[in-house]
Amino acid sequence: MDAIVLRELGASARVLARVSCDREMAAQLAELARAVSASLGAGGKLLVIGNGGSCAEAAHLTAELTGRLGRDRKALAAIALTDAAHLTCAANAFGYDRALARWVEALARPGDVVLLISSSGNGE
Repeated sequence: MDAIVLRELGASARVLARVSCDREMAAQLAELARAVSASLGAGGKLLVIGNGGSCAEAAHLTAELTGRLGRDRKALAAIALTDAAHLTCAANAFGYDRALARWVEALARPGDVVLLISSSGNGE
């Protein structure tokens, strides 16, 4: 078991090291941060979507933003699109390829940011 834990920690460390040296990715993350900050500052909201485990990541991120996230501050307008009732209802009516699009169509307004998360990097 210790070997498995060490292997997984090593894999995570290698990914973090690779990402931290990637100037293009850093620029993209900075651009995302600016877009989210500008949207929230102008009264917009952040809609976060993930599939499978990434759905839980979306919920965690938005909980931190609407909650405390390290310091007392104004709550931020962030919503995780994770409701199973909506997903199954829309998927039955329109197919899984349109279920999330319907949700974004219903909730997103000009100036909002929609963030799709794939914690594995293989999200479709």
